[in-house]
Amino acid sequence: LGDVYETLGRYEEALEMYRRSMVIDPGSPIHPYNLMSAARTLGMHDLADSVLTLCEERFPGALYTTVGEAFNAYYRGDMDAAEVPSRIVVERFPGFPSGNAKRFLASMATNRGHIRHAMALADSSAADFAASGAAFMVATSLSNKTVAAWVGGQAESVLPELDRALQTPEVGAPRWEHAKLGFVALGYAAAGRHAQARDLLPKLDTLALSGQTFPIEDAVRAMIALAEGDAEGTLAHLQRAQARDHGIERVLQRLLTGDAYAALGRWEDAAAAYERLATSYRLNWRDADIWAQLLPLAHERLGETYLVLADTARAIEHFETFAMMWEDADPELQPQV
Repeated sequence: LGDVYETLGRYEEALEMYRRSMVIDPGSPIHPYNLMSAARTLGMHDLADSVLTLCEERFPGALYTTVGEAFNAYYRGDMDAAEVPSRIVVERFPGFPSGNAKRFLASMATNRGHIRHAMALADSSAADFAASGAAFMVATSLSNKTVAAWVGGQAESVLPELDRALQTPEVGAPRWEHAKLGFVALGYAAAGRHAQARDLLPKLDTLALSGQTFPIEDAVRAMIALAEGDAEGTLAHLQRAQARDHGIERVLQRLLTGDAYAALGRWEDAAAAYERLATSYRLNWRDADIWAQLLPLAHERLGETYLVLADTARAIEHFETFAMMWEDADPELQPQV
């Protein structure tokens, strides 16, 4: 029941269910892990860390304990602290866990402006998933690679892989095929290949009828609309997506909402959207992996937005945060820094 509540974005109710699960079944590490998840999503980092301490006492070295340590640090925005346990997962838990850890390591690398390294980690993640029989997860690794390339201004570099992904067999359940096609469509849209992205929308709409998906197709439409100068249309697509998704505002939606408001000259609204992206509060676990990738863009845009709003102090604060994140970025990104 807690998992259902968390999927629906009802984190407070999920938190209570996970608390009760720990009482009913104190010998399982999954219940405190889930409690940490709900707590950090609600910004209750002290609670999440106290539960982690309990896990370290009861389940030292267990997968859920190690992953919990990584996620607690990640949601606090401490990428250095998150990297250490993530690498331990790669070393000690091969296969599916290693593949997931590498996805988050790719996100952290993007956060530092290490785009080439992030893309290599995403490739390694995909290989782990394929080798462990989790072909349905390979597309999630491709999404990390696509976002890394987009953030680094290299969106076209992944086009051959997007093309190849369309040639792979269907991956099973409709929600996984929907995710694969959705990530490919997002990649096409990010690279300016709007016609190719649009070609995938009818199939995405059909797969969405299964009721087991989250609305990637609306994000694709929003991205295309924004690129074509229709900021109002972008907001309409994003609002539709959030309504379909139980009120959850996904990470990419926060960025695109800010960009749409900025295009409309609604700077206060743009700042509010970018501020939501700059925090992990109510960050749903399903797309948490790309949050760190988009954080540099959030701070860069906040700096630009607060300059327009004549709030120089806050602009400097966010520009400094952006510059610190990317101080060791790839050489081609240094002019941007």
